[in-house]
Amino acid sequence: MKNKDNLISVNSLHYFNAHTRSAEDIVNTFIARRSVLKELEDGVLSEPKNSIPQHYMIIGSRGMGKSTLLRRLEISIRSERFRDKFVPILFPEEQYNIDRLSKFWLNSLDALADSLEIEQKHDEADQIDAIIRDMDSVSNEERLTEMAYDALMEICKKMGRRAVFLLDNIDILFEGISPDEQFKLRKVITENGAPIFIAASTNNPAESQDYDAAFYDAFDNIYLERLSQIEMRELLLYLAERTGEDKSFEAIYEKTGQLDALHNLTGGNPRIAVFMFHLIANGLSDKIFENLNALLDVITPLYKANFEQLSKQAQVIVDALALNWDPSDLDTLSRATRLENNQLSSQLERLIKQGWVERGNRFSVEKNKMLGKVKNYAVRERFFNIWYIMRRASRRQRGDLKSLTCFLETFYTPQHLDIEKQRIIQLLRENLDSDRITYALALSKAFNKGKYNQMEEEIYREVLSKTKGDLGEISKYLDPDIIPHEVLADFMSGNTDLLFDYIQILMEKGEYQKLEKLLLCMIDMEKFSDSAYLNVKLGQVYKELDNISQAEKHYATALDIDPEDAWAHSHMARLKEELGKLDEAETNYVKAAGLSDDPFYPWLLAEFYLKNGKEEKGEEILKEVVELHPKYVHAINSLAFYYMSGTKLDKAIDMLQRVVDLGDAPADAYYFLGRCQWSEKSGDALDNFAAAVQLAPDAANYWFYLGLCQREKGQVEQAQISYEKAIELEPDNVDYVAGYGRFLAACKEDFQKAAKVFYRAIEIKPSAKLYLQLAASVSVLARHEEAVWAFKKAISLKKDYAEAYAGLAMHQEIFLKQIDPALKNYRKALKLDPEQDEVWYFYGNLLQYKIGDFKEARLAYEKSISIAEPDIDVIDDYVILLRDRIGLREEAFAIFEQHQQLFSRDGFSRGLQQALFALYDHNLGDAKKHWMTALKFEGEISEGRLEALWRAAATASQLGFTDTLALVFEESGKDRELRPVYEAIKALIAGSTDYFLNIAPEVADTAMQLYVQMKNYQEMGGH
Repeated sequence: MKNKDNLISVNSLHYFNAHTRSAEDIVNTFIARRSVLKELEDGVLSEPKNSIPQHYMIIGSRGMGKSTLLRRLEISIRSERFRDKFVPILFPEEQYNIDRLSKFWLNSLDALADSLEIEQKHDEADQIDAIIRDMDSVSNEERLTEMAYDALMEICKKMGRRAVFLLDNIDILFEGISPDEQFKLRKVITENGAPIFIAASTNNPAESQDYDAAFYDAFDNIYLERLSQIEMRELLLYLAERTGEDKSFEAIYEKTGQLDALHNLTGGNPRIAVFMFHLIANGLSDKIFENLNALLDVITPLYKANFEQLSKQAQVIVDALALNWDPSDLDTLSRATRLENNQLSSQLERLIKQGWVERGNRFSVEKNKMLGKVKNYAVRERFFNIWYIMRRASRRQRGDLKSLTCFLETFYTPQHLDIEKQRIIQLLRENLDSDRITYALALSKAFNKGKYNQMEEEIYREVLSKTKGDLGEISKYLDPDIIPHEVLADFMSGNTDLLFDYIQILMEKGEYQKLEKLLLCMIDMEKFSDSAYLNVKLGQVYKELDNISQAEKHYATALDIDPEDAWAHSHMARLKEELGKLDEAETNYVKAAGLSDDPFYPWLLAEFYLKNGKEEKGEEILKEVVELHPKYVHAINSLAFYYMSGTKLDKAIDMLQRVVDLGDAPADAYYFLGRCQWSEKSGDALDNFAAAVQLAPDAANYWFYLGLCQREKGQVEQAQISYEKAIELEPDNVDYVAGYGRFLAACKEDFQKAAKVFYRAIEIKPSAKLYLQLAASVSVLARHEEAVWAFKKAISLKKDYAEAYAGLAMHQEIFLKQIDPALKNYRKALKLDPEQDEVWYFYGNLLQYKIGDFKEARLAYEKSISIAEPDIDVIDDYVILLRDRIGLREEAFAIFEQHQQLFSRDGFSRGLQQALFALYDHNLGDAKKHWMTALKFEGEISEGRLEALWRAAATASQLGFTDTLALVFEESGKDRELRPVYEAIKALIAGSTDYFLNIAPEVADTAMQLYVQMKNYQEMGGH
């Protein structure tokens, strides 16, 4: 009878993080590796007091128990047998912060303090913390290294205890310090009385195995081999005993074959063994596939996290190795990964070092011998390989099938496979089950080494029989694509409706090679040897495969079988038309049209005539078809398109209106009638688009044009619904997405959303125009760097895009202050399209205000004015140039007077211009009056007006009006509203920026900027 007090919980059997678990937990669950623990304990105890110590390197792949072993050893060293002579220093698994030897010894002191804290020696631990703090001021690395190590040794000497370092993942330490420091570390740990190092690594580091390396022969290597089958079973039995899981004893004994198979796949990994015990404790299933899936699900977080830590290139290599399953040589890997051999070699070395990959010899079948230089590479942990195949395969059924087949090849002997396959076939006959089918297929492949076989065919026939060949039903159990075409053809030969449906599905999916094999197989059957339909279908397949001669051959065969087959004639006609044999094509089109009452064939003939220069014939046939079949959509559409493209909208409207007036018209008739009316701005296009949408609510183009029409009618909210519906139906239609973006920007002023929509449109199909529209939206959002990027992308797609160059120049000048690039791009834009009046205006402003080229600026303004009726901004800046920069005051005044109608609507601009003209005439009274008029505006001042204001103030200051101007601001009350401008004027009066010392900082900063701008403007000079 077991003592229940000594039992441990199944849930306490942890998988990871040995460092965070309690000592009691570690001791109770430490089962594997007890012999290795004893070896290390004996080795430590046998060290003489002042010896040159023996160091140990524990080497094993992930999950082999390295971390747990070090933690268990730490607990032993704290026990009574050790504690008087030794003190354990256990490091965390990763010491990523160590990039020099001084940090290692400082970390060691810190770890020693932690160790003493565990022993309740708080004073000693505090003293070590103080020692570490005292070293903070030491900057010399060599001195700091020496001090830290000496401090460690002195503390251990005072305690009379030798330090035993327990270093997990020591390769991280080796990689972190320089080769020179590695040799220094080697020197101190091979001196009398040095600390004992017991390290762990997933592989034997190069630093300890290369002859010229620092730690060559410094460690006694202890390899944690994979547990044998017996050891794993013993481990599981011991776990069952320790947890009191009596039922697990029976499972372990009864399922020995399964457990041994799982051992082969898990590679004797103790961590996986603990995973397995959880499954056993919860009941081992009779279905091997369920056991496998359950184990894979439990271990997924570990494998996924480990795999994601690899570099992208390393992931690609592991992916290729895992999916290949069998060992691969470098050439095979290179083809699978598209990496060069030298890239592969360096990555493989790293993966071997990390424990992911193992290297072995390669046998040449051709030469019947081992190859010396050529090596094989495989995923080291086979259970990871199974997991990866299962999770990585593109289709679930294929992934399950491959992984399970690999599993079963390992799991069963041939005799067991034979017995098991008979059992599973019988179970399938009783009831279909997707896991059972996967298992059965895997069994058949495992038994026949992956080759197609009678059992596999029997499985497929059973599935087809039970589902009656319904593809939807078949898909519930397996991927229909894996059923061989011979089996499908044979089964479907008894149900032509089912066969024709399947052919159509394959056509729609574009699986032409598969369909070719199926159709050839069908035609070879006596029942279908004279099928015109199957020959036409095969001709279609060959046409899609660009095998034109075979396509023509099978169309001809179909016509030989049935010369009156209109469908065969139409396909031959289209082929002849594509080959340029128009007379032969016309003959076949005419025959097809005469052999059937179906309007489809005369419509095809009409289309042929319209495309090949016989428009009148085509029009007459289409009119006749529409007359006889007023609901035949193809003919209505073709005739409408013909009329619309030929600017015969009145004919299109008459024809479509007659179709609609007959009643019960197809949706396309309403749609095209709406299109024609919308283009002509006649009738009620909106009602017709709405009718089309009602009849065919899944037609995206109907919704889009309804949205366009609603937008034009000012029905903004309804338009948005229509745009969004169109995109919902066709999310990858770039015209719909881009149109919605333009709508959002223009009608909703939702530039944030518009930008996102334009990005989506660009993702679908990039174009220069879309990048320009994106630039416009992000510009409004003040995302100017992004706008510049978008303009440049537009230019990269369309080198002569004048509008993009102009937009780029404006943003570079105005927002990014990049004057030289802006100048260059303005000139490029104007060279490409010299009729851009607005661009000439912006170019003139750059020349006048940023560069000081007044002569060129005058030409730019005059060019802008000559192209289009100017607005007030152009005239305003042109007058400033003539009067203030060039000195042509009379000409400037004449221009100003000529455009009084413009200025009469803007008291601000008119007031500033009149004030400056008065100053030039030395009429201070009028100048003050006009300044007062200009400052009478209400509300906040715009950025453009602020710029005009400070420029006018700068000019007024040059004309001796500064003091009076300050009074004008005070009298108008603008000294408070526009305080930064006012203070900048006061600074001009003071003649020094020191004036701003008396001004509040939040005002002074802006005022200073304005002052500098005004001074620069004055210094640019002019006449």
